[in-house]
Amino acid sequence: MKIQEVCNKTGLTKRNIHFYIKEKLLTPKMNEENGYYNFDDEDCRRLLIVRELRKAGLPIPTIRSVLNAPAVTGYYLRLHVNQLKKEIWHQQQIVDSMEYILESLPVNPNLENVLELSEAARLPEPLASEKAGVYETGDHNLINQFVWMGFLPEEEFTEYQQYLWNKLNRITSDPDNLNYRKIKLFLATLSREQIDTLLTYRHQHERQIAAFDEEGRIGYIETMKKTLEDSLGNDGWIEAWKKNYEDYYYPVSDIYDSYIQELIAEISPWFSSYLYNIHTICGRFYNWLHTEEGKPLLTKLTCKLEGYLNLEHCHHCELEALCSVRFIEQ
Repeated sequence: MKIQEVCNKTGLTKRNIHFYIKEKLLTPKMNEENGYYNFDDEDCRRLLIVRELRKAGLPIPTIRSVLNAPAVTGYYLRLHVNQLKKEIWHQQQIVDSMEYILESLPVNPNLENVLELSEAARLPEPLASEKAGVYETGDHNLINQFVWMGFLPEEEFTEYQQYLWNKLNRITSDPDNLNYRKIKLFLATLSREQIDTLLTYRHQHERQIAAFDEEGRIGYIETMKKTLEDSLGNDGWIEAWKKNYEDYYYPVSDIYDSYIQELIAEISPWFSSYLYNIHTICGRFYNWLHTEEGKPLLTKLTCKLEGYLNLEHCHHCELEALCSVRFIEQ
């Protein structure tokens, strides 16, 4: 379809559409004969999503992430909502301070009056960029979105699922929760592209593991053996594991293996399958490492990752985490 028809369907102007094409939010085919774009239904769908998310004030890079990797949508929307809440709180502080000044201001004020009342009103400082080390209200919700996103049903939550999700957020809201603080620090070190890649990979990878039958479990153990053999000869891989171990791999494994999994199992129709498969795979792999055949690999692991590996932790699930390091470094 031609651009005018797209304008009629989406309510966007030609200028808007050309701008979004330039920003790579869509890539319509071009008629080589006349140089005009030929739009299809998918292009219109993407433009409608752009139109709605722009209404909410989402920046172009965030919308691009959502369009290119829909699995990250929940994470970025939660991030945006948290920011909006901070801005609303900040604006309300300004309003309250200004109201105080207006109520106290003489009819004919001088500069001294203005200065005195302005200082007494305790006007807030400009809203600064969030410091990675500061754990704020609502961060637990964002971290839960990041950690559990791949397991959440794609269809709308039932009333009971929503109740369970709200319960999960309540019981993880303690600002002193060390695992959540560490994951927030970890996320602050990643670019948007790295977060997109990581979340998309995890979403696909967890679904794959949940679908394994016995043959799939056996095959995946063999894949893990080869992956670790190859990776232990790569200094960059070892550095990546050590760099992210304390703030990502250990705390995520800890959260997955905590009492929270019982709530996720009720929310997600396939989380139990994932949990059974991953525990079975890692348990068998762990046992193999302690056989004569597996001891050479176990020796390499303990020597090269000394201090950055706990094979007893969380049903040996750090073995699975070891195979996903490369997806953070892309």
